[in-house]
Amino acid sequence: MTAHLREELRREAATAKTYDAYAGSLRRARRGRRRTAVVWAVLVAALALAVPFTPRLATTPAADSGAISLPDKLGLPAYGARGVSGLGAASVVYSGYGPRFGPWFDDHDTYGLVGARKEDYRKIHTGLVDDEVLLAPDGATLAVPDRLIDLDTGAERPLPGFPLAWSPDGRRLVTDDGTLRIVDVSTGAATDLATTAAQTSAAWSPDGTRLAYAYQGRLTVIGPDTKSFELGFDGVLAGKGAWTPDGRAVAVAEQEDRAPRWFDPATGREVDGPDLPAVDGTVYRRWFVGWRPDGSALVFVLGDEPRLLALTPGADRPTPAMTLPSQVSYLDLADAAIDSGAVREGDSPFFIGPWWWLRLGAGGLVVLAVVLIVRRLNERARTRRVVAIPWETTHGPLV
Repeated sequence: MTAHLREELRREAATAKTYDAYAGSLRRARRGRRRTAVVWAVLVAALALAVPFTPRLATTPAADSGAISLPDKLGLPAYGARGVSGLGAASVVYSGYGPRFGPWFDDHDTYGLVGARKEDYRKIHTGLVDDEVLLAPDGATLAVPDRLIDLDTGAERPLPGFPLAWSPDGRRLVTDDGTLRIVDVSTGAATDLATTAAQTSAAWSPDGTRLAYAYQGRLTVIGPDTKSFELGFDGVLAGKGAWTPDGRAVAVAEQEDRAPRWFDPATGREVDGPDLPAVDGTVYRRWFVGWRPDGSALVFVLGDEPRLLALTPGADRPTPAMTLPSQVSYLDLADAAIDSGAVREGDSPFFIGPWWWLRLGAGGLVVLAVVLIVRRLNERARTRRVVAIPWETTHGPLV
Protein backbone atom coordinates (compact mmCIF):
# COMPACT_ATOMS: atom_id res chain seq x y z
CA MET A 1 0.00 0.00 0.00
CA THR A 2 1.40 3.40 -1.00
CA ALA A 3 1.80 6.29 1.38
CA HIS A 4 -0.77 8.30 -0.58
CA LEU A 5 -3.43 5.58 -0.25
CA ARG A 6 -2.72 5.19 3.44
CA GLU A 7 -3.19 8.92 3.95
CA GLU A 8 -6.50 8.88 2.08
CA LEU A 9 -7.79 6.02 4.22
CA ARG A 10 -6.86 7.91 7.37
CA ARG A 11 -8.76 10.98 6.19
CA GLU A 12 -11.83 8.89 5.39
CA ALA A 13 -11.67 7.18 8.78
CA ALA A 14 -11.40 10.53 10.55
CA THR A 15 -14.50 11.88 8.83
CA ALA A 16 -16.54 8.65 9.05
CA LYS A 17 -19.52 8.59 11.47
CA THR A 18 -18.95 6.22 14.35
CA TYR A 19 -21.39 4.43 16.69
CA ASP A 20 -20.63 4.06 20.39
CA ALA A 21 -21.79 0.48 20.96
CA TYR A 22 -21.28 0.70 24.73
CA ALA A 23 -23.41 3.83 25.13
CA GLY A 24 -26.09 2.34 22.91
CA SER A 25 -26.23 -0.81 24.97
CA LEU A 26 -26.59 1.32 28.11
CA ARG A 27 -29.51 3.19 26.58
CA ARG A 28 -31.25 -0.04 25.60
CA ALA A 29 -30.69 -1.48 29.08
CA ARG A 30 -32.10 1.66 30.71
CA ARG A 31 -35.20 1.53 28.52
CA GLY A 32 -35.71 -2.13 29.41
CA ARG A 33 -35.35 -1.50 33.14
CA ARG A 34 -37.73 1.44 32.99
CA ARG A 35 -40.34 -0.67 31.23
CA THR A 36 -39.90 -3.47 33.81
CA ALA A 37 -40.16 -1.02 36.73
CA VAL A 38 -43.32 0.53 35.30
CA VAL A 39 -44.92 -2.90 34.87
CA TRP A 40 -44.07 -3.88 38.47
CA ALA A 41 -45.31 -0.55 39.82
CA VAL A 42 -48.62 -0.94 38.01
CA LEU A 43 -48.92 -4.54 39.25
CA VAL A 44 -48.20 -3.62 42.88
CA ALA A 45 -50.65 -0.70 42.78
CA ALA A 46 -53.35 -2.86 41.20
CA LEU A 47 -52.93 -5.55 43.87
CA ALA A 48 -52.90 -3.00 46.69
CA LEU A 49 -56.15 -1.48 45.48
CA ALA A 50 -57.88 -4.68 44.40
CA VAL A 51 -57.21 -7.13 47.27
CA PRO A 52 -59.24 -5.31 49.98
CA PHE A 53 -62.27 -5.31 47.69
CA THR A 54 -61.94 -8.82 46.31
CA PRO A 55 -65.21 -10.71 46.96
CA ARG A 56 -64.84 -13.42 49.58
CA LEU A 57 -66.50 -16.80 49.50
CA ALA A 58 -70.04 -16.59 50.81
CA THR A 59 -70.58 -18.03 54.27
CA THR A 60 -73.56 -19.93 55.51
CA PRO A 61 -76.15 -17.38 56.68
CA ALA A 62 -77.75 -17.46 60.10
CA ALA A 63 -80.83 -19.62 60.59
CA ASP A 64 -82.99 -16.48 60.56
CA SER A 65 -81.72 -14.36 57.68
CA GLY A 66 -81.02 -10.85 58.91
CA ALA A 67 -81.23 -11.80 62.59
CA ILE A 68 -78.40 -11.07 64.97
CA SER A 69 -76.39 -14.26 65.46
CA LEU A 70 -73.15 -15.71 66.79
CA PRO A 71 -70.37 -17.19 64.65
CA ASP A 72 -69.42 -20.78 65.36
CA LYS A 73 -65.73 -19.87 65.30
CA LEU A 74 -63.72 -16.75 65.96
CA GLY A 75 -60.66 -15.52 64.11
CA LEU A 76 -57.94 -13.09 65.07
CA PRO A 77 -58.44 -9.47 63.97
CA ALA A 78 -56.42 -8.49 60.92
CA TYR A 79 -53.49 -6.13 60.85
CA GLY A 80 -54.86 -2.90 59.43
CA ALA A 81 -58.53 -3.78 60.03
CA ARG A 82 -61.07 -0.98 59.78
CA GLY A 83 -62.42 0.90 62.79
CA VAL A 84 -65.86 0.40 64.30
CA SER A 85 -67.63 3.23 62.45
CA GLY A 86 -70.16 1.75 60.04
CA LEU A 87 -70.28 -1.66 61.70
CA GLY A 88 -73.81 -1.00 62.97
CA ALA A 89 -73.87 -3.69 65.63
CA ALA A 90 -71.60 -6.46 66.89
CA SER A 91 -72.32 -9.85 68.36
CA VAL A 92 -68.83 -10.43 69.82
CA VAL A 93 -66.12 -8.25 71.33
CA TYR A 94 -62.87 -9.88 72.43
CA SER A 95 -59.21 -9.30 73.18
CA GLY A 96 -56.10 -11.20 74.14
CA TYR A 97 -52.33 -11.27 73.95
CA GLY A 98 -49.97 -11.14 71.00
CA PRO A 99 -49.22 -8.70 68.18
CA ARG A 100 -52.80 -8.75 66.84
CA PHE A 101 -54.05 -7.14 70.06
CA GLY A 102 -51.43 -4.59 70.92
CA PRO A 103 -47.91 -3.26 70.69
CA TRP A 104 -46.43 -5.72 73.19
CA PHE A 105 -46.80 -9.43 73.71
CA ASP A 106 -47.70 -9.11 77.40
CA ASP A 107 -50.16 -6.21 77.14
CA HIS A 108 -53.08 -5.43 74.90
CA ASP A 109 -54.78 -2.19 73.95
CA THR A 110 -56.85 -3.46 71.04
CA TYR A 111 -60.23 -5.21 70.95
CA GLY A 112 -61.69 -7.05 67.98
CA LEU A 113 -65.38 -6.97 67.10
CA VAL A 114 -67.42 -9.23 64.83
CA GLY A 115 -70.55 -8.00 63.07
CA ALA A 116 -73.95 -8.90 64.49
CA ARG A 117 -75.33 -10.29 61.23
CA LYS A 118 -72.29 -11.06 59.08
CA GLU A 119 -68.59 -11.81 59.32
CA ASP A 120 -67.36 -8.23 59.44
CA TYR A 121 -64.24 -7.93 61.60
CA ARG A 122 -63.27 -4.55 63.06
CA LYS A 123 -60.79 -3.16 65.61
CA ILE A 124 -60.83 -0.54 68.32
CA HIS A 125 -58.00 0.76 70.49
CA THR A 126 -59.05 1.36 74.10
CA GLY A 127 -55.80 1.73 76.00
CA LEU A 128 -54.33 -0.92 78.28
CA VAL A 129 -57.47 -2.24 80.00
CA ASP A 130 -58.62 -5.69 81.05
CA ASP A 131 -62.17 -7.04 81.10
CA GLU A 132 -63.73 -3.57 80.98
CA VAL A 133 -65.30 -3.53 77.51
CA LEU A 134 -68.97 -4.47 77.22
CA LEU A 135 -71.44 -4.72 74.34
CA ALA A 136 -74.92 -3.30 74.85
CA PRO A 137 -77.66 -5.95 74.77
CA ASP A 138 -78.52 -5.10 71.15
CA GLY A 139 -74.86 -4.92 70.17
CA ALA A 140 -75.17 -1.37 68.80
CA THR A 141 -73.14 0.40 71.51
CA LEU A 142 -69.78 -0.43 73.02
CA ALA A 143 -68.95 0.63 76.58
CA VAL A 144 -65.25 1.16 77.31
CA PRO A 145 -63.60 2.99 80.21
CA ASP A 146 -64.82 6.60 80.32
CA ARG A 147 -66.88 6.52 77.12
CA LEU A 148 -69.66 4.98 75.06
CA ILE A 149 -69.11 4.32 71.35
CA ASP A 150 -71.86 4.13 68.74
CA LEU A 151 -70.94 1.27 66.39
CA ASP A 152 -72.90 2.82 63.52
CA THR A 153 -71.56 6.37 63.48
CA GLY A 154 -68.45 5.98 65.62
CA ALA A 155 -69.64 8.87 67.81
CA GLU A 156 -68.47 8.86 71.42
CA ARG A 157 -70.10 10.03 74.64
CA PRO A 158 -68.50 10.39 78.07
CA LEU A 159 -69.06 7.72 80.69
CA PRO A 160 -68.13 8.07 84.37
CA GLY A 161 -65.70 5.28 85.15
CA PHE A 162 -65.43 1.66 84.10
CA PRO A 163 -68.47 -0.21 82.74
CA LEU A 164 -69.60 -3.19 84.81
CA ALA A 165 -73.05 -4.30 83.66
CA TRP A 166 -75.73 -3.29 81.13
CA SER A 167 -79.38 -3.56 82.14
CA PRO A 168 -81.33 -6.04 79.96
CA ASP A 169 -83.16 -3.22 78.16
CA GLY A 170 -79.92 -1.36 77.44
CA ARG A 171 -81.12 1.86 79.07
CA ARG A 172 -78.92 1.73 82.17
CA LEU A 173 -75.31 0.91 82.80
CA VAL A 174 -73.52 0.23 86.08
CA THR A 175 -70.12 1.92 86.32
CA ASP A 176 -67.39 2.18 88.92
CA ASP A 177 -64.68 4.80 89.40
CA GLY A 178 -64.46 4.63 93.17
CA THR A 179 -68.18 5.28 93.30
CA LEU A 180 -70.55 2.55 92.18
CA ARG A 181 -73.40 4.13 90.23
CA ILE A 182 -76.21 3.49 87.76
CA VAL A 183 -76.03 5.69 84.66
CA ASP A 184 -79.02 6.48 82.46
CA VAL A 185 -77.50 6.00 79.00
CA SER A 186 -79.84 8.38 77.16
CA THR A 187 -79.61 11.31 79.58
CA GLY A 188 -76.32 10.71 81.37
CA ALA A 189 -78.00 11.10 84.76
CA ALA A 190 -76.32 8.98 87.44
CA THR A 191 -77.52 7.46 90.72
CA ASP A 192 -74.76 6.74 93.25
CA LEU A 193 -75.00 3.40 95.02
CA ALA A 194 -71.88 2.99 97.15
CA THR A 195 -68.32 4.12 97.64
CA THR A 196 -65.81 1.45 96.66
CA ALA A 197 -62.12 1.40 97.47
CA ALA A 198 -61.55 -1.14 94.69
CA GLN A 199 -63.49 -2.11 91.60
CA THR A 200 -66.37 -4.46 92.30
CA SER A 201 -68.62 -6.70 90.20
CA ALA A 202 -72.29 -6.37 89.29
CA ALA A 203 -75.02 -8.18 87.37
CA TRP A 204 -78.69 -7.42 86.57
CA SER A 205 -81.51 -9.88 87.08
CA PRO A 206 -83.02 -11.19 83.81
CA ASP A 207 -86.12 -8.99 84.19
CA GLY A 208 -84.03 -5.89 84.98
CA THR A 209 -85.81 -5.17 88.29
CA ARG A 210 -82.88 -6.09 90.56
CA LEU A 211 -79.17 -5.42 90.58
CA ALA A 212 -76.68 -7.53 92.52
CA TYR A 213 -73.15 -6.49 93.34
CA ALA A 214 -70.46 -8.08 95.49
CA TYR A 215 -67.96 -6.06 97.46
CA GLN A 216 -65.74 -6.85 100.44
CA GLY A 217 -67.41 -10.12 101.32
CA ARG A 218 -70.98 -8.84 101.03
CA LEU A 219 -73.68 -9.50 98.44
CA THR A 220 -76.06 -6.58 97.97
CA VAL A 221 -79.26 -6.85 95.93
CA ILE A 222 -80.89 -3.56 94.94
CA GLY A 223 -84.53 -3.61 93.93
CA PRO A 224 -87.99 -3.00 95.34
CA ASP A 225 -86.65 -4.37 98.61
CA THR A 226 -82.89 -3.73 98.86
CA LYS A 227 -80.97 -6.23 100.96
CA SER A 228 -77.34 -6.90 101.85
CA PHE A 229 -75.90 -10.23 103.02
CA GLU A 230 -72.63 -11.36 104.49
CA LEU A 231 -71.07 -14.02 102.25
CA GLY A 232 -68.36 -15.21 104.59
CA PHE A 233 -65.72 -14.86 101.86
CA ASP A 234 -64.50 -12.18 99.50
CA GLY A 235 -66.03 -13.21 96.19
CA VAL A 236 -67.15 -11.68 92.90
CA LEU A 237 -70.24 -12.25 90.79
CA ALA A 238 -69.54 -14.93 88.20
CA GLY A 239 -70.05 -12.75 85.14
CA LYS A 240 -72.88 -10.71 83.68
CA GLY A 241 -74.97 -13.92 83.43
CA ALA A 242 -74.56 -14.69 87.13
CA TRP A 243 -78.34 -14.78 87.67
CA THR A 244 -80.25 -17.92 86.75
CA PRO A 245 -82.90 -17.36 84.05
CA ASP A 246 -85.70 -17.56 86.64
CA GLY A 247 -83.96 -15.06 88.94
CA ARG A 248 -83.96 -17.42 91.91
CA ALA A 249 -80.19 -17.72 92.41
CA VAL A 250 -77.02 -15.69 91.90
CA ALA A 251 -73.60 -17.20 91.21
CA VAL A 252 -70.67 -15.86 93.25
CA ALA A 253 -67.13 -17.01 92.57
CA GLU A 254 -65.03 -17.49 95.70
CA GLN A 255 -62.02 -18.37 93.58
CA GLU A 256 -61.93 -18.02 89.83
CA ASP A 257 -60.53 -21.51 89.26
CA ARG A 258 -63.42 -23.19 91.09
CA ALA A 259 -67.08 -23.68 90.31
CA PRO A 260 -69.16 -20.75 91.62
CA ARG A 261 -71.44 -20.96 94.63
CA TRP A 262 -75.13 -20.08 94.36
CA PHE A 263 -77.05 -17.79 96.71
CA ASP A 264 -80.70 -16.89 97.13
CA PRO A 265 -80.99 -13.15 96.34
CA ALA A 266 -83.97 -12.82 98.71
CA THR A 267 -82.46 -14.44 101.80
CA GLY A 268 -78.72 -14.53 101.14
CA ARG A 269 -78.61 -18.26 101.91
CA GLU A 270 -76.44 -20.59 99.88
CA VAL A 271 -78.61 -22.83 97.70
CA ASP A 272 -78.22 -25.58 95.14
CA GLY A 273 -77.72 -24.12 91.70
CA PRO A 274 -78.66 -25.57 88.33
CA ASP A 275 -77.44 -29.09 87.64
CA LEU A 276 -74.71 -28.02 85.25
CA PRO A 277 -71.98 -30.37 84.01
CA ALA A 278 -68.50 -29.87 85.41
CA VAL A 279 -65.84 -28.14 83.36
CA ASP A 280 -62.83 -30.38 82.85
CA GLY A 281 -59.20 -29.42 82.32
CA THR A 282 -57.17 -26.65 83.89
CA VAL A 283 -59.28 -23.60 84.68
CA TYR A 284 -57.93 -20.22 85.73
CA ARG A 285 -61.12 -18.24 85.30
CA ARG A 286 -64.72 -18.85 84.34
CA TRP A 287 -67.76 -16.65 84.10
CA PHE A 288 -71.29 -16.79 82.76
CA VAL A 289 -71.85 -14.61 79.69
CA GLY A 290 -75.52 -15.50 79.27
CA TRP A 291 -78.20 -18.17 78.97
CA ARG A 292 -79.50 -19.55 75.67
CA PRO A 293 -83.19 -20.11 74.90
CA ASP A 294 -82.76 -23.87 75.45
CA GLY A 295 -81.76 -23.22 79.08
CA SER A 296 -78.04 -23.85 78.64
CA ALA A 297 -75.51 -21.45 80.12
CA LEU A 298 -72.75 -19.99 77.97
CA VAL A 299 -69.55 -19.94 80.02
CA PHE A 300 -66.23 -18.44 79.00
CA VAL A 301 -63.41 -20.53 80.46
CA LEU A 302 -59.80 -19.44 80.53
CA GLY A 303 -57.33 -22.23 81.21
CA ASP A 304 -54.78 -24.11 79.15
CA GLU A 305 -56.73 -22.72 76.23
CA PRO A 306 -59.74 -20.36 76.04
CA ARG A 307 -63.12 -22.00 75.54
CA LEU A 308 -66.71 -20.90 75.17
CA LEU A 309 -68.82 -23.77 76.47
CA ALA A 310 -72.52 -24.50 76.63
CA LEU A 311 -73.49 -26.04 79.99
CA THR A 312 -76.86 -27.75 79.64
CA PRO A 313 -78.60 -28.71 82.91
CA GLY A 314 -78.56 -32.50 83.35
CA ALA A 315 -75.96 -33.07 80.62
CA ASP A 316 -72.93 -35.26 81.26
CA ARG A 317 -70.39 -32.83 79.86
CA PRO A 318 -70.15 -29.35 78.36
CA THR A 319 -70.35 -28.83 74.60
CA PRO A 320 -68.24 -26.33 72.64
CA ALA A 321 -70.26 -23.26 71.64
CA MET A 322 -67.59 -21.39 69.69
CA THR A 323 -64.06 -22.20 68.55
CA LEU A 324 -61.65 -19.55 69.87
CA PRO A 325 -58.06 -18.63 68.94
CA SER A 326 -55.55 -19.56 71.62
CA GLN A 327 -54.57 -15.88 72.11
CA VAL A 328 -58.01 -14.82 73.38
CA SER A 329 -58.18 -13.92 77.07
CA TYR A 330 -61.41 -11.90 77.22
CA LEU A 331 -64.77 -12.16 75.47
CA ASP A 332 -68.22 -10.60 75.72
CA LEU A 333 -71.34 -11.40 73.70
CA ALA A 334 -74.34 -9.25 72.88
CA ASP A 335 -77.40 -10.49 74.77
CA ALA A 336 -79.54 -10.29 71.64
CA ALA A 337 -77.16 -12.65 69.83
CA ILE A 338 -77.43 -15.16 72.68
CA ASP A 339 -81.20 -14.81 72.96
CA SER A 340 -81.74 -15.38 69.22
CA GLY A 341 -80.18 -18.83 69.38
CA ALA A 342 -78.99 -18.30 65.79
CA VAL A 343 -75.51 -19.48 64.81
CA ARG A 344 -73.76 -18.82 61.52
CA GLU A 345 -70.61 -20.24 59.99
CA GLY A 346 -67.60 -18.21 61.06
CA ASP A 347 -65.20 -16.87 58.46
CA SER A 348 -61.84 -15.71 59.84
CA PRO A 349 -60.40 -12.61 58.14
CA PHE A 350 -57.19 -12.56 56.12
CA PHE A 351 -54.31 -11.52 58.38
CA ILE A 352 -53.79 -8.24 56.49
CA GLY A 353 -56.71 -5.81 56.41
CA PRO A 354 -57.61 -3.02 53.95
CA TRP A 355 -55.51 -0.26 55.50
CA TRP A 356 -52.36 -2.34 55.52
CA TRP A 357 -52.86 -3.33 51.89
CA LEU A 358 -52.90 0.34 50.98
CA ARG A 359 -49.85 0.99 53.13
CA LEU A 360 -47.97 -1.93 51.58
CA GLY A 361 -48.91 -0.73 48.11
CA ALA A 362 -47.75 2.80 48.83
CA GLY A 363 -44.58 1.46 50.43
CA GLY A 364 -43.92 -0.72 47.39
CA LEU A 365 -44.26 2.26 45.08
CA VAL A 366 -41.88 4.29 47.23
CA VAL A 367 -39.31 1.48 47.18
CA LEU A 368 -39.59 1.17 43.40
CA ALA A 369 -39.16 4.92 43.01
CA VAL A 370 -36.04 4.89 45.19
CA VAL A 371 -34.60 1.95 43.26
CA LEU A 372 -35.21 3.71 39.94
CA ILE A 373 -33.62 6.93 41.15
CA VAL A 374 -30.55 5.14 42.50
CA ARG A 375 -30.11 3.16 39.29
CA ARG A 376 -30.52 6.29 37.19
CA LEU A 377 -27.84 8.08 39.17
CA ASN A 378 -25.50 5.11 38.91
CA GLU A 379 -26.02 4.87 35.17
CA ARG A 380 -25.26 8.57 34.72
CA ALA A 381 -22.11 8.16 36.77
CA ARG A 382 -21.00 5.19 34.64
CA THR A 383 -21.77 7.08 31.40
CA ARG A 384 -19.63 10.00 32.49
CA ARG A 385 -16.75 7.62 33.10
CA VAL A 386 -16.77 6.32 29.48
CA VAL A 387 -13.65 7.52 27.60
CA ALA A 388 -13.38 7.60 23.80
CA ILE A 389 -10.62 5.22 22.70
CA PRO A 390 -8.94 5.88 19.33
CA TRP A 391 -9.39 3.26 16.62
CA GLU A 392 -5.69 2.63 16.27
CA THR A 393 -5.36 1.88 20.01
CA THR A 394 -7.82 -1.05 19.87
CA HIS A 395 -7.38 -2.22 16.26
CA GLY A 396 -3.81 -1.18 15.36
CA PRO A 397 -2.73 1.16 12.56
CA LEU A 398 -4.65 1.32 9.31
CA VAL A 399 -2.66 -0.55 6.76
